[in-house]
Amino acid sequence: MPLQHSAQPPQQLLVPQGARPHPTVPAPFGPPHNCVRQASAFANCLSSNKLLQDENRERQQIDTLRPDVGNGIARVMPKVERLDSKQIISSFFATERNARSLAGQLAAKPTSTVLTALRTAFEKACSLQDTEEQGLRLVCLTRLLRGAQHPGAIDLLIDIMGSDIEEARMTAGLAIEGFSMDDGDEVSKGIRRAIERLPSGHQAMRELPFLIEQMEIVDAFELLRPFLSLQDPAAVGAAIEAYIHQANPNAIPLLEPLTQDTRVIESFEDIDDGMDEDEDEDEDDDEDGEPTTVGSLAIKAIESLKEMQKMMEHMMSDPEGMTCHSCCKHVEKLPS
Repeated sequence: MPLQHSAQPPQQLLVPQGARPHPTVPAPFGPPHNCVRQASAFANCLSSNKLLQDENRERQQIDTLRPDVGNGIARVMPKVERLDSKQIISSFFATERNARSLAGQLAAKPTSTVLTALRTAFEKACSLQDTEEQGLRLVCLTRLLRGAQHPGAIDLLIDIMGSDIEEARMTAGLAIEGFSMDDGDEVSKGIRRAIERLPSGHQAMRELPFLIEQMEIVDAFELLRPFLSLQDPAAVGAAIEAYIHQANPNAIPLLEPLTQDTRVIESFEDIDDGMDEDEDEDEDDDEDGEPTTVGSLAIKAIESLKEMQKMMEHMMSDPEGMTCHSCCKHVEKLPS
């Protein structure tokens, strides 16, 4: 015989006068056949209340952090202890100590294995959208490559010089310059490999001529020659400027075939370091606003190198003192 439900109304919860029922307690429960449904609703209310409590707790933690000023967006950063200056310096030393220890462990592994891992890390860093993180990783890779005495390390450093991040290019250039002091021939080979393997327009090819001019490499003059035949006008312009900095008139025959080159050099700073200041005011740039071309740059370079050649000839013919007719300054021979 089926059970008969009582016709009496459901029992009401006892709530003090003037008070509101607790939000997590559904009231009233209703008839007995709804017990399962109401129990589920009760559990859902408890779960929702727990989520709200968690969100409030997270919001309080975020509020304790310092938001970025200016963009109006609170940037969630890891919560760190407040340290005084001495503690920060000590922590910095400890971090450096740990970094050197890790670098030593890496150096103890087979060079080929390390270079493969560093190449993979380089490719991953270049794929990052966050330029700050990308620069950090490239600079760290440059530091690790300094201890790798291997041709592959030079190739990877040259690749890092192709980065759009200036700090990475500078640290890689300094590392290559350090390699040249120990083994200039190996660095020269690495640069020749770069000329053959890197595509036209690669940033490293625009940076290497300046690095070659700064390094004390025996064949620096000949090492610049292939850059004059590259398709990228900016790389050619960099090589022209490097020849001017070398102040070697022997570069004039190499530059003469370029005087009719009409390729435009974009974002190229005019070369005037080897020219006189008074002459610079007349020949610094095109007054008509014409863009700098490989040909116009080569002409300036040849004129500058010819002027240097005249000065050297005067010095050879007048050892006691000389008068530079271009600037009208008397240069006396230094006492021996």
